[in-house]
Amino acid sequence: MNYGAYNEAGRIYLDKSYPPLGLAYMAAVLEKQGYNVKVLDLVDTPFENVEEIIRTEKPQIVGISCNLTDYRWGSFKLAQIIKEIDPEIKVIMGGSHATHMYEQILANFPVDVIVRFEGELTLLDLVKSIEASSDLRNVKGIAFRNNDRMIKNEDRPPITDLNSLPFPAYHFFNFEKYVHYSSPARFKGKKISELKSSNLMASRGCPFSCKYCSVTKYWHRHCRLRSARNVVDEMEMLHEEYGVNHFNFFDDVFTLNSERVIEICREILRRKLNVCWECVTRVDFISLEMLRWMKRAGCLSISYGVESGSPTVLKAIDKRQTRDQIVRAFQMTHEVGISAYILLMIGNPHESDQSIDETIELLRIVKPDKIRTTLTMVYPATDLYGICKEKGLINDEYWLTEKAAPIFTAENTVRQLRKWESRVSFSYYLQRRKILRLFEIMLYRMIFRNFREMMRLLVPTMDEYMEKIDHMLHSA
Repeated sequence: MNYGAYNEAGRIYLDKSYPPLGLAYMAAVLEKQGYNVKVLDLVDTPFENVEEIIRTEKPQIVGISCNLTDYRWGSFKLAQIIKEIDPEIKVIMGGSHATHMYEQILANFPVDVIVRFEGELTLLDLVKSIEASSDLRNVKGIAFRNNDRMIKNEDRPPITDLNSLPFPAYHFFNFEKYVHYSSPARFKGKKISELKSSNLMASRGCPFSCKYCSVTKYWHRHCRLRSARNVVDEMEMLHEEYGVNHFNFFDDVFTLNSERVIEICREILRRKLNVCWECVTRVDFISLEMLRWMKRAGCLSISYGVESGSPTVLKAIDKRQTRDQIVRAFQMTHEVGISAYILLMIGNPHESDQSIDETIELLRIVKPDKIRTTLTMVYPATDLYGICKEKGLINDEYWLTEKAAPIFTAENTVRQLRKWESRVSFSYYLQRRKILRLFEIMLYRMIFRNFREMMRLLVPTMDEYMEKIDHMLHSA
């Protein structure tokens, strides 16, 4: 909603690549029960246009996604606009940030109900309860205000059978507006940015507990899998009805169950789907047989959440993977002809000159086809957040500001972290002999970081161009 998320590292994060799956799932469940629903993706909509939409649509209930912490103020401002137009409209908020910070949101913003954790069945029960004017205390999985009281109900158990959910309500979205900027992969001679693309979730959850991540707490450290047939049914529907031929799996660990991944690949091949896809996973859930099937079924790239090349850092963040596993995963992935991308974090606990040297050496060994570096950020419900609170570096009041999530500076300064990030990036591009890309990164460091805010204020339309430049330079 023209509400860029900025942090002290000087980056802009505003993803216009894919439809909002969470809202689409909620809408599909409500539609299946006969409710009149409309989904609006307002990611690039000015707030003044939102006012007009609300006045025109005259909704009784508005559900707002507050999933990513960096976008929280866009969600809060939307709630304020809605209540100013019509205080009788019920404002419901859900998502990861709303789940973990529900008390603060209910106490400070005009939100009637928070849907906590997984939302499909909870929202359905909530809408039925509002429709019948029944007691909200009987709806599992919500927190709400009752006059001056704040009430948190019993949590709702996770949905055990994901196949029972209808496919997301994709008919609300125009796929032409979504652009997949970042992937250098090609499919049948075309760049991925030239293809019609969609995100997809074949599973929910992650069984690990990395200290920088809140996914485990949101999904209760439990991973649930959709069947191979159900996943490919959705792919086939999107391909035939919407012309989608590129998919990006948003699963936290796509290859967690290798037999199921192979089943998905076989199903894609059996149906002769002319599609390609990419995924994210860990290095310790990889086999040569599975990779060969993935290549045959159209997998173009795998992004590995490596985070660091230092065993010390990996142990400190409870990553539970070894350097040997990292090297082996990249070797096998390259062997079958799939591009192997590396995702790195700079600034986790115990980061040092030595750990950065180890990461640079790892890059030399594994030779990733693409690198993505980010400075370690601190988010609610993570172990890193707990560390920062104990050291007096942050408290819950921070999330009442408009600032994006802060950088983890319990051990190193932002300036030091930026230097390390530059070292890693420069070393990679020099190793790969990508001199032009190296100059682009240098230009970004010297110019765009220093003048980003000034340009955003002087020329608001520059936001979109700068987002594209930032996304390109940090995902190449």
